[in-house]
Amino acid sequence: MFESIDLTEDWLKGEASKVDDSCALILLQGSAATGFGCIRDNNLHWGLIPSGSKFEPEYSWDLRLFGAKGEWHCVRQGKTWLARFAKRGDWTNFRERRQPLWGTNVALDSDWYILKEARGAEIRLSKMLFGELDNKDLPVRLVFHERIEMQECTGLAGIVDAMLCGLETNKAEEKRDA
Repeated sequence: MFESIDLTEDWLKGEASKVDDSCALILLQGSAATGFGCIRDNNLHWGLIPSGSKFEPEYSWDLRLFGAKGEWHCVRQGKTWLARFAKRGDWTNFRERRQPLWGTNVALDSDWYILKEARGAEIRLSKMLFGELDNKDLPVRLVFHERIEMQECTGLAGIVDAMLCGLETNKAEEKRDA
């Protein structure tokens, strides 16, 4: 299910069309930087926190490249990156979930929205994703599918995987691939 990969910006650009035809989204988690990015027209755009951070796979542990067609989920084990691809429509037993991102105030920093909370937490989202965004459109939510399987020997069912599918706001027309 998982395959070993060389996680680089070139790899991300090469795989972007598998997950979306126009704008592939990225969620990166790591110690040096965390946040969202997107790939459009083979150009990679990062909105990492702290501001000005660079993509450094050796200091990251989880990356999701996702969009309307599917998701690459990449995890680091030691110095090795492993990845699995999930195609939208291949999962027949799943439930759709929405999880709000933090942020109660919207600020604009050139091409990035900064969603902030009073306690200082923030996340950056590309203006390319939503056009105009203001406080009444919050919260932005992650939309994902949780795959459910059953163990034949016990008859118990559980969640065995999750696919990040998109982002959405309170504007119905601003649903991003959910």
